[in-house]
Amino acid sequence: MRLSLLVFSFLLLVGRAWTQPAPCPDGAVLHCSAADSAEVVRLLRLAAALPDSVCRPLFFARQFVGRPYVGGTLDRPGRERLVVRLQGFDCTTLVETVAALTLADRYGQRSLAGFAEQLRRLRYEEGRVDYVARQHYFSWWIDGNARRGVIEEIAPPDCFTGRQRLHLDYMSRHPGQYAALRHNPGRTDSIRRREVPWRGRTVRFLPSAALAADSLLRGTVRDGDILATVSRRPGLDVNHVGLAVWGRDGRLHLLNASSLRHRVVEERWTLAEYLRRQKSVAGLRVVRLR
Repeated sequence: MRLSLLVFSFLLLVGRAWTQPAPCPDGAVLHCSAADSAEVVRLLRLAAALPDSVCRPLFFARQFVGRPYVGGTLDRPGRERLVVRLQGFDCTTLVETVAALTLADRYGQRSLAGFAEQLRRLRYEEGRVDYVARQHYFSWWIDGNARRGVIEEIAPPDCFTGRQRLHLDYMSRHPGQYAALRHNPGRTDSIRRREVPWRGRTVRFLPSAALAADSLLRGTVRDGDILATVSRRPGLDVNHVGLAVWGRDGRLHLLNASSLRHRVVEERWTLAEYLRRQKSVAGLRVVRLR
């Protein structure tokens, strides 16, 4: 009897550690460890004590430097869940986590539920926690969150002279690369229906060659801006995302969850040097939290 009670108590603790009460009006389940929940609250309380002059996105992002790069953290069997994970990131989940913390801080939300609400609205179309509604392409992410008024894309025409004509169809043409699509043609069709209206849209970007002009960048890019690298691969819009950091050397650098370095880093290379090594990158899109 005593052993059974111990086992029951252990299982109860494990359950509490990994599934927090859902903060989502649509009944979605929040998947979050107790450690991550505590860290969200701790970081938001630390930010509340900072002077207004401190760049919040960089403050939050630097808390995660050294954390491992982990791909596929959002993809789990069964029903889609709102995943909060601060112990490992891919490039997009790092940016989303930093953005959600920044917005929660801005609106005075110091709880896990407040942070989760911001994350849900950033990650999913109209906040609906469903695989198909996830903003899989970064152009979707930019468009949806710009319409909500929480971000704006920075693209002054005098220097953002590149043009990318979108033809988003990579996911629907390569369903085998996505666990959630591999054996689910109906879901693949749903993704295709979301892709179709985007075909033929044009977006402006800063060509990679222009990144050597620091004086030009100084007037355009700020610390903590979200930087998205424009893809040359057919069917894709963006290869990678991270955050802008003006280094002590006076040059622009990238803070990102790097699959190359297997962790979150502030790149020692300048952004111009970094992009020269990325042959599939045509240039840069810049997004700013409002």
